[in-house]
Amino acid sequence: MRRKVQPLKISDEMRGDFYKALTAAENVCFVGDSLTEGTRNGGVPYFEPLKNLIRGKIFNVSQGGATTKILLERLDEMIKTKAYLFVVAVGANDVRYRDEKICSMTPEEYVADLQKIRDGIREKISAAKFIFIAPWTSTDGDFISALPFDEKIKLNENYSAALKNWCAAQGEIFIDANPYIEARLKIFPQKNYLVDFIHPNAFEGVELYSEAILLAK
Repeated sequence: MRRKVQPLKISDEMRGDFYKALTAAENVCFVGDSLTEGTRNGGVPYFEPLKNLIRGKIFNVSQGGATTKILLERLDEMIKTKAYLFVVAVGANDVRYRDEKICSMTPEEYVADLQKIRDGIREKISAAKFIFIAPWTSTDGDFISALPFDEKIKLNENYSAALKNWCAAQGEIFIDANPYIEARLKIFPQKNYLVDFIHPNAFEGVELYSEAILLAK
């Protein structure tokens, strides 16, 4: 049995849009890739330090290695949760894998596929609310990426910018946790927070990611 992750201590500056949406929700469905599943750190999702803020049921529709197109195929599973709030964090693998069979290959395609997920859910759950999190950053040790580090980072930024613009136009909440995470990793050893080149560890790592989401500007 793994050690329980402690709830995050919430400061006043953390009580922004994400916090308000999370604490207002009856039930929450988190949608994403390995960071949402907790694939590499013993089964601890990035949002575990925030679970105590949720008053209803928590659902997790995620998959290690998932891309936006892979999650689109699990739309029915998301709908079956009948959640009030959907927190969608995907895109890093679309940028990293560059496989047109499973990846959204351009920022425009990425946003279009996320819109299909949102619209598909709203068609069945008309009152559903959404939060979209920018594709997670990864370090220069990311040997799985099909792109050189500089190209990968630039493309990740392009996907994030496209998502930000779409969310602004659609009235959806957009969160980019990467600047906060990257700033911390520049000051402290990556091994304090990551188990490899992208996955947060089960304690300091998921705490950092939860902080980053709540403090994102």
